Amino acid sequence: MQKTKFSFFISILVFALSLNSFAQTNEKPINLKGKWALQFQIDRYFTLSEFQGGTISGKYHLNNSSAIRFGARINTTSDDSEGSLTMGLPDTTMSSSRNSTTSYQSIMFLAEYLHYSAISDNIAMYLGAGVNYSTNPRTVEETYIDNNTTSSPTMTDEVEWTEYGVQLLIGVEWFVRSNIGLTAEYSSRYYSAEREATSTFDDGDGSVMTETYNSSYSGFDYDYVKFGVSIYF
Repeated sequence: MQKTKFSFFISILVFALSLNSFAQTNEKPINLKGKWALQFQIDRYFTLSEFQGGTISGKYHLNNSSAIRFGARINTTSDDSEGSLTMGLPDTTMSSSRNSTTSYQSIMFLAEYLHYSAISDNIAMYLGAGVNYSTNPRTVEETYIDNNTTSSPTMTDEVEWTEYGVQLLIGVEWFVRSNIGLTAEYSSRYYSAEREATSTFDDGDGSVMTETYNSSYSGFDYDYVKFGVSIYF
């Protein structure tokens, strides 16, 4: 897995160097000093049929070589599933069904500093560093219905993650026009997280049991390459 991600990283460098070598040299110089940009990046969960992830950012260029960026990264998904079980016994037939609903939302707030190389042939590479905070609630609810009785036990798992992290990134931006840039970006981060999980079992006959536990952990997270567009004004 890490080899694959490293290959993506190398691909960005090769792509940037290739564009820098073969691009036209008669373009008008681009001046970013004092400009704002609205940037949208597509995450790996984006599909044409359903939006599940993306990063929206605002960026301000202090000059041509440095910028600050603030953004929010959003992921959301929901899934419903059903199942059934039938058992034939000598005197009776037992059947039950299961309904399961899973919902997940994640929002990460980012603050980053970006350092750009000199813009050459409308292409610039950049390095960045920043901090982030995220919250990730997830709920899984399963209901079991015994068709031979009136009971319908329900199991609900609710999990809340809170994460703090620092990240490093590298990217390339190609200015297709003076106010439009296309980007490819790769990042990795170190994070520390707190996790609280609550499991609730309702037997459907008035008895409810609840269990809560907490945990903490930390580690490194290697992202996928994100492609985006920046609109300058």
